[in-house]
Amino acid sequence: MKQSLVTAALVTVLAVAGCGGGDDTPTPSVGSADSPEAQAYVATVAERLHCGFGSLTRSAALDRSAAAHMNYIVVNNVVAHTEDPALPGFTGVNPGRRAAAAGYPTGGIGEVISFPLSASGNVVDAVRRLFAAPYHGQLMIDSARDVGISSAPYQGVIGLTMEFGFPSLPQAPATVLTYPCEGTTGVLALNRNETPSPLPDQDNPSWGQPIIVRGPSDLRLNSASITGPQGAVPIQVIYGDGKIPDPQGEFTRGWATVLPVALAANTQYAVSLNWTSGNQAGASNFTFTTGSQ
Repeated sequence: MKQSLVTAALVTVLAVAGCGGGDDTPTPSVGSADSPEAQAYVATVAERLHCGFGSLTRSAALDRSAAAHMNYIVVNNVVAHTEDPALPGFTGVNPGRRAAAAGYPTGGIGEVISFPLSASGNVVDAVRRLFAAPYHGQLMIDSARDVGISSAPYQGVIGLTMEFGFPSLPQAPATVLTYPCEGTTGVLALNRNETPSPLPDQDNPSWGQPIIVRGPSDLRLNSASITGPQGAVPIQVIYGDGKIPDPQGEFTRGWATVLPVALAANTQYAVSLNWTSGNQAGASNFTFTTGSQ
């Protein structure tokens, strides 16, 4: 049973039809509420809007790109962001080339691939895993404008591929935002199997919902605490400028993340963050609630 995630990949590509105008094909309907792609779209946008990261527009071209790569994964029984030209279903070596081939004209493409933790999980569970994986979570809340989505069964679970389109290089927000944020519900109490691992020194590491922080490029997360019904939650690591460098060098220039130990299901937690930006001190205090897994 496939239960891993594959690291988010951001690939810069040359515009193929203008600069940052989006594709010129009609934006597809998200379909009925029963469509896995519609469910993934609604779940993703709801989380982004709730925490101040903005909406996403469904792109017909990125839908085509995501569907083509999902087909490649299924046909070849391989999970990766790259494609081999010698294998069936090849449409492009990397996400940027595949998006360009599908007709998406932009400067940057991000891709995530996810599976729920169990065979009984659905596509929304796969989305939750993305938000609960620090490297994937970065892309889920970054400054993308468009998204394409595809889903298909794979090795007994539901597979999800999402393509994010950036009109230019990702833009840092003017204020400090977090995911989760005040009132977020249903986040994962436990996650694991992100590739590359955010905790490479551990064998089979697991963690609770990360607190992902996004702010101006000079953001420094000075301290963080998470408190639950049983008291303070142990924090495994804090990544960010001025803290421990993360293994992939991604949590820098306005990004930071806090990785706690596994949390309890169906439980409310309080978060307190202290940070500096623009030579001024600030704080973020909020509560969030885990779901059933």
